[in-house]
Amino acid sequence: MAIAYDFLLSREENEDIIEKLPNDYNLILSKTIYETEGVPSAYKFDIEDEKDTYHGYIVIGAQEEYAPVIEYSFSDEKGFLDSAEANEEIYYVGGYDYFAVNEGTGTVKNLNTQEEVQSVSIDTYNNSTDTSDYSDMWKAIYKAYEKKAVVPVFIKDPSPMEDGYKSLNIRNIVDSTFAPYKTMNDFVGNIGDCGPVAATNLMIMAKHSFGEDVLLDGTIKNVYDELFKTTGCDPKNGTYPNFLSSGINQYLTSINKKYTGATREFQFVSDVGVNGMMSNVKNQICQIIQLDKGSLYGAHYVYTFGYEEYVHTNKTNVYFMIADGWNSGVRYILYDKDKMLTLVTVKF
Repeated sequence: MAIAYDFLLSREENEDIIEKLPNDYNLILSKTIYETEGVPSAYKFDIEDEKDTYHGYIVIGAQEEYAPVIEYSFSDEKGFLDSAEANEEIYYVGGYDYFAVNEGTGTVKNLNTQEEVQSVSIDTYNNSTDTSDYSDMWKAIYKAYEKKAVVPVFIKDPSPMEDGYKSLNIRNIVDSTFAPYKTMNDFVGNIGDCGPVAATNLMIMAKHSFGEDVLLDGTIKNVYDELFKTTGCDPKNGTYPNFLSSGINQYLTSINKKYTGATREFQFVSDVGVNGMMSNVKNQICQIIQLDKGSLYGAHYVYTFGYEEYVHTNKTNVYFMIADGWNSGVRYILYDKDKMLTLVTVKF
């Protein structure tokens, strides 16, 4: 818990922070998150004020292979990690996804999408520490996230991680944090439209932050519908990154020719790198990231509009601020070149 307090303290002391936490807040352990049965991988702490009012969460790694802080969010509304039922345990094996396992039926679902995990042969989840006894669908999760059945190395002495945050650097697109971003459920829901939703959120922010007249008649549903069409989105398979970039370009140039050249062809995150993505934010360039979600679900697009860079002892962790299309609050996810695939940028 000291790691979480230290992390949040370094953030609160930064003058550039907009989303301030209440005075005298407390961290309440609300979820133990597992890697396999009985083996913790992370802990979720809720941020509450002195009246026990919820203000967000922070997820701390329980093992050395995970960053001291996996992710965090600041919102008065509870998010996807709180959607697990009382009889469901939460599991995390890396990346940006969390799974809920129903202790009674063995059903495994993705907490982000609320979709049941499917595999070639679905068996019941076996509550065993022996990974060879796990069902086909659980093996599918391990394979998708390249998780090997190794003996976990737990963080026994957290003191080197405490009081280690030397500095914090924050940048975001001007006035972007409080833009009225949308989720997939605000439109059709339960289809592969994360690309058009991320592009719609980009347009919402362009209007909110830059005053750009890119919302057609002002009806967000019409913006979404047009971007769904121009990006060639398939309800089942989604849209490819080249179609996403060309579709955004087609949408913008149909509104005003001044936007010609504003949208670049998609790039690979591995080519751009974290410094390139941070530079884009500094230069007020909008970005849509394609997250790699493994072979279970394909990929997912999110709109990112800022970052927080924490220098911890001799290590730097960069968390990108995203509107993930699933949750109403802003989510801060750790940069990982192996879990981020492509990037589409727009400069207004």
